[in-house]
Amino acid sequence: MRIVIPCLIIFFMILIIYQIFLAKHTTIEGLANSTAGQSQSYDSNDISTLAHKNAGNIQVLQEQVKGLQDLQTDVKTNTSNITKMTTQISSLQQQVTSLSQQQTDAANQVNKKLPVTGTS
Repeated sequence: MRIVIPCLIIFFMILIIYQIFLAKHTTIEGLANSTAGQSQSYDSNDISTLAHKNAGNIQVLQEQVKGLQDLQTDVKTNTSNITKMTTQISSLQQQVTSLSQQQTDAANQVNKKLPVTGTS
């Protein structure tokens, strides 16, 4: 028992440090986080350059929207799975409640059959 508590403390400290490490990195879920997929700034007045940058920025935005559409499909699938799991958990809870009641009833019947003896 003396070893378990320090091990748990160390384990949770490692988890906290790991979470802090993960928080430092900004990642957009489902989307690429590279410089190639980022929009470009408009620092030129040349129409040709602005048109090319605009086309590139539109392409980046289209890719991001497509990534969001893929996420929407995943969210719908997860919602369906969560609904099924909720139903299954409810069913399991009813079974546990029923078994608990059966055990209580059985224990009460055994206690009624045993004679009460006193020690003196």
